[in-house]
Amino acid sequence: MFWHHLLKSFRFSLGRRIRGVPDLSELPSGAVAGLPVPFSGCVRRLWLNWRSVTLNEQNIIAARNINDCDGTACGGDICYNGGSCWLTANNRPMCNCPQQYIGERCEKQVSCVEVGCENNGRCVKHNKEIRCSCPTGWTGPFCNLEVPTGAPHFGGDSFLVVDSQHILTKRGGGELEDFINVEKELNDYVITYLFLNFSTAQHDGMIFWTSQNNEFLGLGIETGFMKIVWGMLGVIKKEILLPGLLVADGTWHTLTMNTSEKGGFPEHQNVIDETFGFFQTPFSGCIKEIAWNEQFTILDFSKFTGENVGSCELIYP
Repeated sequence: MFWHHLLKSFRFSLGRRIRGVPDLSELPSGAVAGLPVPFSGCVRRLWLNWRSVTLNEQNIIAARNINDCDGTACGGDICYNGGSCWLTANNRPMCNCPQQYIGERCEKQVSCVEVGCENNGRCVKHNKEIRCSCPTGWTGPFCNLEVPTGAPHFGGDSFLVVDSQHILTKRGGGELEDFINVEKELNDYVITYLFLNFSTAQHDGMIFWTSQNNEFLGLGIETGFMKIVWGMLGVIKKEILLPGLLVADGTWHTLTMNTSEKGGFPEHQNVIDETFGFFQTPFSGCIKEIAWNEQFTILDFSKFTGENVGSCELIYP
């Protein structure tokens, strides 16, 4: 029913050290091309799994021989979230903050209940937190950052609804048929094939779920391994956890199967309820390409309805 092929990959961890190590002799053989040389330069921003890590006293455990790279009291990261820095008569840095932020360094976010969401975003309650839920093409705390076309990133609260009417790229090149004929062919044809190129570092999450009448089919990750479930509600339920093939390693993997919705469910639908308890959490990671029925592929995901979908090719300031 299913087959899969996983690309060879290497795993690594950051080790919480930036710029260098206390003793360069600790580096493994072959870690650098020549003799190990300490890094000389500046590091302004650090992102881990699409989350910003502020390089301040609260997050830095140990350091030595670190100097200011900006040269003035108004350094590049004095004011957060787009705030502008100015100096008092005593050369003390102060911040002017955008309306969505307050605090000495613009570090505190104002509730979207007070300032609203941009670009048709919705101010909703999610896990006891009130924040903006952004339509496809927009991201950021207030849906104020445009998402470039590319591999979409799912952050655990994201979803995309994929429908056949928007699949207009033919695999392997060649001319596309007239749109009406393509649409009719896809609507009349039962989807039995899918090519998926995905990447994630999360060990649990639902990637796909499709159901019609009482039949269902799902794909996800459990404890770092691929999980496939299918069956008929109330009659038969099957699940397979593929052993020995770790996919939660942050590299790209390929797989073929069947789906209609991907990445998660809309706000009113719960992952646990919709998947009959087979999956506990939504997918967090990237999807680069989907191909249907060995003929048509999706490379541009901007045409589809969804929310809170970012980009895997962009680190936001």
